[in-house]
Amino acid sequence: MNAMMVGENAKYTSERFIQEALLSFKYMVQTPLICDLKNSPFYTVMVDETTDVAVKKELILYVRFLKNGKSSTHFLKMIELFDGKTATIKSAIVQTLEEIDMPLEMMCALGSDGASVMLGRKGGVAALMKESVPTLIANHCVAHRLALASSQAAAAVPYLKKFKAIVE
Repeated sequence: MNAMMVGENAKYTSERFIQEALLSFKYMVQTPLICDLKNSPFYTVMVDETTDVAVKKELILYVRFLKNGKSSTHFLKMIELFDGKTATIKSAIVQTLEEIDMPLEMMCALGSDGASVMLGRKGGVAALMKESVPTLIANHCVAHRLALASSQAAAAVPYLKKFKAIVE
């Protein structure tokens, strides 16, 4: 640590240092991840939309692949979206995979929430992705299905409605 304190004013808090440090950390984490991803015979993509505190639409992208014969799931990127349209989301996914040089034909599945923009049979992201990858399996995420089922089940229990109102 003393080697870093070249002068008394060396605080390492400047905007430039922070940006460079974050970029370095990104490559230290992302490089081995992408290497593992490329060594897998296939991969899947899991996506979910969110809105940040500034009410900007974002897409969270995870990848799942085989590493040493076991399934491995990792956060890959958070992508800012201009809108929540199908073509925009598909383009963001494809562009991200192209940036890391991952062939689309190695993608075997796409997991997401059950929204029609994602899983719609004719115009959803999965349907558009299947045009490029005909063997792609579209999957409604089990965590999203569980949340949907539990909220629907809770709506049928009067006490839980009251409990929810109190908590909120």
